[in-house]
Formats: sequence, structure tokens, C-alpha cells
Amino acid sequence: ASYIINSLHPLARAPSSLPQPTPPPNAPACSHLPQLLPSLLSPSLSLLYFMACQTLVMNTSQTASKTLGDGDCIATGPSSSSAPMSMEEIVHALKNSNVFKTRQVHDSCLQHMAKKLVIREFDAGEYITRRGDTEASIFFIVSGSVACILDDEEIEKLVAGQSFGEVAMMTLYKMTQKGIAEDKARELCKRAADMQAKEKALLFELKYEDSLKLSRISPNLWSTLEDLAKHRSCRIFDKKGFSTGQ
Repeated sequence: ASYIINSLHPLARAPSSLPQPTPPPNAPACSHLPQLLPSLLSPSLSLLYFMACQTLVMNTSQTASKTLGDGDCIATGPSSSSAPMSMEEIVHALKNSNVFKTRQVHDSCLQHMAKKLVIREFDAGEYITRRGDTEASIFFIVSGSVACILDDEEIEKLVAGQSFGEVAMMTLYKMTQKGIAEDKARELCKRAADMQAKEKALLFELKYEDSLKLSRISPNLWSTLEDLAKHRSCRIFDKKGFSTGQ
């Protein structure tokens, strides 16, 4: 009893006059001991034993719930993915995206991005972003399809391998580079269109704050995002006569 008490909590130690047994080699775990020990101890030690057990359980559950392994990412969003994706699966999905095929992107950059991505899953009809949003994340479509809707009209359909959000991200970046405060810049480059899942869709989201490092660690990828932003801005301008963030 004193061996287990000592191992659980330093304050719940039996008097030194009691023998201090050591467990035999390869001794099996005894699940009945937690229920048996309190009956063998004094009331004060029983209370300390109970407190030690509660602390042990809480610490274990908190540690397990904080993170998955380094190779796992937790899916979040309006509809969380049914299972986490491994780092290898995320990198493989990124390599299948058109953004990473236009210009060569080093694997180290892909791995860096994979650690920053948020996995999002949307049901058909769910809005991913809305016109007027100030959030400037980039989204990469892993599966499913997404509609770009402006004034209740679908102006573009995006499928797996494509991305969106480059316009808002690049516009915000360029404004802040000119010395405009970020909060004011966000108000000036709100998203111009609604993005809605046409079917069940799995997406990777890269937050604006995490995308800024790409200009340094992967100039090729940054150039591709700039090109996509210019192309999509022109399409929106030609369609409705103005150009802002998507």
C-alpha cells in the first residue's frame, strides 16, 4: 500500500515505520487495488489517496487532449472532418493542388505549410466565406467543389486542386506594405463574393498571418499566388465592374 501511495502523491506517504515493499518483477497491474487501498488506510491517508488519484487522472486526460502526435492535424470548422489527417497525407494533397504545380515548391515549404493548415469540412450549401468578410485566409480545395457567387449569380466553379482567397490576402498584404494599418486595410479589402460548397467539400485553410512567411521561404509559391490574385481580380472586374478581395 505504501509503495503505491508513494508513487501517486508525495503528501500521501505512509509513516516511515511501515515496511516499504517493492513490486515483484513483471507484476501484473491490479485494477482492484484503487478500491481496496482506502479500506486499509487511515481516514486522512484515504483522503490524500483519493486526491492523488483524481490529480493523476486529470493530468493524464489533459495531456492526451492537448495535442495529437506531431504527424497529426486536428480537423476544425463548421463540420469537423471525421478523422485527422497525417502530415504525409496533407503534404500529398498539397502536391496535387494546381498552386504547387505551376512553379517548383520545395518539400520543406510544403511541410512548413502542412503544420499551419486548418482542415475544414463543409456540407453542400454551407458558406465558407461571405461577401464583406475581413478575414484574408487562403483555401485549398482537397475534395468536392465550391461556387463563387456574386449578387446571387454563380460566376465561377472551383474544384479539387484549385484554391481561392488569394485576392483578399494579396490586397491586404500590399496595403500593409504601404503603411496602412492592418485593421483599416481589412476594412478596405473585404471579400467581394460569397464562396459556397456545392457538395460536401474538404478544404485546407491557411490563415493570413501564416501565409506571410511564404514570401521569404518560397518566392516561387508567392509569385504563383500573386498571379492567381491578378487573374481572379480581372475576372471579377470584368463581370461586375469592380475589383476587391475574394
